[in-house]
Amino acid sequence: MSHPLRRIVPFIGCRIVLMATGLVMAGGPLAAQIRPAFTPPVTRAVIIGISEYQDSSLGDLRYAHRDAEAFAAYLLSAAGGALPPENLRLLLNGDATHGRVVAALDWLQASTGRGERAILFFSGHGDAQAGGSRAGYLLCTDAIVRTYSMSGAMALSTLQEILTTLSVDKGGEVLFIADACRSGGLQDNAGIRAFGDALARQYTHELKLLSCQPHELSHEGPQWGEGHGVFTWHLLQGLLGLADQNGDHLLSLYEIAAHIKREVSQDMMPVRQVPLVRGDETRIIGQIDPATLERLSRDKAQELMTILPAMPRSNIYDRLLAGLDSTRQVQYRAFRSALAEKRLLQPPDDCADHYYKLLVQDSSLAAIHDDLRRDFVAHLQMDAQHALNQYLKLDIQQLSRSAHLLHDQFGNFPGYLRRATELLGPHDSRTRTLLARLHLFEGLLLNYASRTQRDRETVDPIIQHLQASLLDEPENAVAAFFLMDVYAYRVIDYDSAHVYYLKAVDMSPDWLAPHAWWGYYLSRHFKRFDEAAAAIEKALAIDPTHNFTLKAKASLLYFTGQWEQAMAVYHQALQSQPDDHLSWLNIGACLQNLGRLDEAQTAFETSLIMQPDQFTGYFMLGYLFVHKGLYDAAEAAYLTAAEKEPGHVSLRYRMADLYLKTGSWTEMEEQCNLLETLAPDTYFASYFRACQASVENNENEALSQLTKALQAIKVKMTACECEPLRSWLVEKPAFREKAEQFELNNK
Repeated sequence: MSHPLRRIVPFIGCRIVLMATGLVMAGGPLAAQIRPAFTPPVTRAVIIGISEYQDSSLGDLRYAHRDAEAFAAYLLSAAGGALPPENLRLLLNGDATHGRVVAALDWLQASTGRGERAILFFSGHGDAQAGGSRAGYLLCTDAIVRTYSMSGAMALSTLQEILTTLSVDKGGEVLFIADACRSGGLQDNAGIRAFGDALARQYTHELKLLSCQPHELSHEGPQWGEGHGVFTWHLLQGLLGLADQNGDHLLSLYEIAAHIKREVSQDMMPVRQVPLVRGDETRIIGQIDPATLERLSRDKAQELMTILPAMPRSNIYDRLLAGLDSTRQVQYRAFRSALAEKRLLQPPDDCADHYYKLLVQDSSLAAIHDDLRRDFVAHLQMDAQHALNQYLKLDIQQLSRSAHLLHDQFGNFPGYLRRATELLGPHDSRTRTLLARLHLFEGLLLNYASRTQRDRETVDPIIQHLQASLLDEPENAVAAFFLMDVYAYRVIDYDSAHVYYLKAVDMSPDWLAPHAWWGYYLSRHFKRFDEAAAAIEKALAIDPTHNFTLKAKASLLYFTGQWEQAMAVYHQALQSQPDDHLSWLNIGACLQNLGRLDEAQTAFETSLIMQPDQFTGYFMLGYLFVHKGLYDAAEAAYLTAAEKEPGHVSLRYRMADLYLKTGSWTEMEEQCNLLETLAPDTYFASYFRACQASVENNENEALSQLTKALQAIKVKMTACECEPLRSWLVEKPAFREKAEQFELNNK
């Protein structure tokens, strides 16, 4: 008989434990009675316990992983049904990444047959995305706060599909156990209340044991078996036999409910924590092993792991491969080593893909072919998710890396993700998400390869990849964010950039990046300072002390000419992130605008000490040296910058300007040729050649080159009155006369 989980409810700010298990009908819980022998069905389990999260702002838990270890040990014991080790997947802390959790759940879903038992135990944080939907997520170890839809978090809607498949399509049955709302870690009280209310709702055929009532907190501490959650501690003690009220060695939901309500409530007095139970209390959910119960009864306070079997240390695949020939064992271990060392697709004859193909060709290994595929897929997407997480949590050191370094870092990701989609096949539910990430990184690679180029021939393919990513993953806030970035920074199209800004914040309202960057671009490119202030206020409302928020605020002050005030805010940003070289760069720019050139030089050099591989520090230092008349030092700084960003158009412009000032015509022409290659539609190369001709009193050539420059920027000769043309060209009276004549002829 199946008991499908009809709905998994959203939740927020909680540490949870989730178990889906087969159940057997039994008689009432009122008195001891003769019952048929209990024979547990074939059982498989995925056990997940996460106390440590990569994102420190989530707040670590203390004992979630210990609860998971204890529950896994229970399942392996005689009291828990003596689950064979190869039928269990245990993921703790750093191993419980989203990719590995998904792979384990895929194994559970694919392996479970009708009438068999499937167990899913999750101990860790749960939270909900901000916004109207309040979509709930289980947080894997690589989840990033406020951006769950794009980081290492599993949507409850996805989990619901998996559990429904297990209960309905596969003929399994479901028990939901949640040790939730821990007093620690996430502390969003409104979210805890919303989670408690939602979790308490009852659905058809669903048995539910919750650690506390709505609006209560669940507690953990060292006093429970040297470190457990109070609810899980008493639940496990009950399952081991202390809940057996009628002495029949079978445990009904009624007996477990009575045990945990009594013991948890008493342990927590005067603090209120009362477990909540829903469902048919006549159902049998466990069986007692007399020997285990006898050991527990002698000392109820002892650590459970002392009376449960030790966890097996060998890898389950090692046990499966033990009987195979030595060649296959060598190939398997080479596959595992290649995964660990991230040799996924290269070199061709010594990478994970090479060994995977050899192993899956062997029909004697058919029992583990799917496991090998799942593990390979998990590793193929792991680094891409890590890089994405750095963006989501606004990792300053990552975001400020040189474009070519970011390009090098991301270079392998499209190949990895493409191979992952091939392994999953077109009908797997994960394939579309991986295709979205594939398009995202292809777009980012094109973006970093040509960051300073603004011609549509270069920019349009970037936009197409990002739009394809958004089409495959409609809640892809990162793709929307980068579309905003491309339209604001490269196309300078306010309307399109604004559309994607709104999409990004609609998908992820509490993500800081779209508000901060949009405020910056509104200040820098569009001079819409009131709108910029409004966007930055939204960022401040999310996190007023975040380094990124403060720099967005400072940028508004900078672009409105309030350089002293901007410097003060940049120094404030440094208090939260002392090694932030970008703040020092911006402080240097403020000082340079204020004419305090020596102080500006110190600020730029401080930035370079903190981040020696950056491009911008050398670029700005070179420009400062030009202003100070230190042309040799300027050239050295520019050349170092060129090593880091050889395709940076503004750098080539500044280098051409430097060589123009020093009369280094050969070097200037080299920069002009590069400018024509990098930005063929711009006026830069013609402008500098016109300047050279003017210096050499070659007025016809100067006029010819200037004509090309002015046609490129689509203005008339009055551009001679503006920077950058005025400084070089209007000093020549004879040329000025011809320039004015040209203007008259073009009216």
